[in-house]
Amino acid sequence: MKNYFLLIFILCGFLNPVFAQNQAKIAQLKETAKTSIGSAKIGALNDLVDELLKPEPTKENCLIAKDYALNAASLSEKANNKVGMAISYEQLTTIFKVLDYQIHYIKWKAKAALLPRGAEMKQQQEQLEKQQEKISNQQDAMALQEKEMARRTEEAEKIKHDIALLAGVLFNLYKTKTRTAKELAEKNVIIQEEKKRSDELLLNILPLETANELKLTGKAVARQYDVVTVMLTDFKDFTIISEKLSPKELVDEIDLCFSAFDNIIAKYGIEKIKTIGDAYLCAHGIPGGEHDSYVMIKAAQEIIAFVEELKAKRKAEGRIPFSIRIGINTGPLVAGVVGKTKFAYDIWGDTVNTAARMEQNSEPGKINVSKATYDLVKDKFKFEPRGKIEAKNKGEIEMFFLNS
Repeated sequence: MKNYFLLIFILCGFLNPVFAQNQAKIAQLKETAKTSIGSAKIGALNDLVDELLKPEPTKENCLIAKDYALNAASLSEKANNKVGMAISYEQLTTIFKVLDYQIHYIKWKAKAALLPRGAEMKQQQEQLEKQQEKISNQQDAMALQEKEMARRTEEAEKIKHDIALLAGVLFNLYKTKTRTAKELAEKNVIIQEEKKRSDELLLNILPLETANELKLTGKAVARQYDVVTVMLTDFKDFTIISEKLSPKELVDEIDLCFSAFDNIIAKYGIEKIKTIGDAYLCAHGIPGGEHDSYVMIKAAQEIIAFVEELKAKRKAEGRIPFSIRIGINTGPLVAGVVGKTKFAYDIWGDTVNTAARMEQNSEPGKINVSKATYDLVKDKFKFEPRGKIEAKNKGEIEMFFLNS
């Protein structure tokens, strides 16, 4: 009886062209993945996983696709293949979500989020390009309308000998010009609104000075700054806590905190650089602004106060709270935009690395500053000297805790 049902299943598979075609394609992709090497192998594995998850992923298909996706992710990480990593991480996020493996789902979701400038940046760039294309199309339409107006005017000049006809033509032309002028005025308003939205989107990605330089010259030159104060924040035990929250709860909590940080640093004229997973990086003194370490310390105090208040609220609600560590350093660095697509403003230099070491050697609820920053603000705040502390790849560094 089992053989009889197996025979019916096989016959149905061969009689179904779509099934046969899918099976043939999967078999071909498996063979390609076996024989390929390097980036080609990663691409073949990603394609195979995509095919297995079509049209809707099932638990059975996810169990089969899981090993292929893990293999692709491993190969991508060894080869530092960013595209392969991004695709593999998203596939594994989908697979473990369907399989309801929450820990693995959060792990791969977090890894996908840690890739430089994720989906949000890509979506903003695509919107900008579409808006620019729309503006260009509208400008072309305006040129055609102006050409049409010139042609009609020329025709009117040719029939001046017929006064009666000329009167009618002039009357019609008057109506046409009035209507066209109104349409042009309306379209000009639309174009200005689109340009405003485009500029706002660009300023959401880049600082004003850099955005203006890109619009004028099509590129932005990286610049050296002699004195900049850099702050890096990080949530303590983020990975452990994230495993105890649902993905939505985790994202909502991070969004709440980072939105509050955005408001705080904007108040002090501090430039947000980027977020890296649960880390938040910002700097004061760029681009072109006057430097003052005092405002960075004030902003850090407000961030600590916000997180501590939220922490007390979450404990009262019986929820797991976040604790934050902050590191601050001052010194020279390089800032600018690199590459030709998906523009991202960033900072580089030992000053940034030392700020990261300050954060790593800080404690929950504490602001840890370097000697360079301490010397600039020691007369305005009270500090607790910590002496020289061993920092990764930096040797011993003198550090100070800001007293609350």
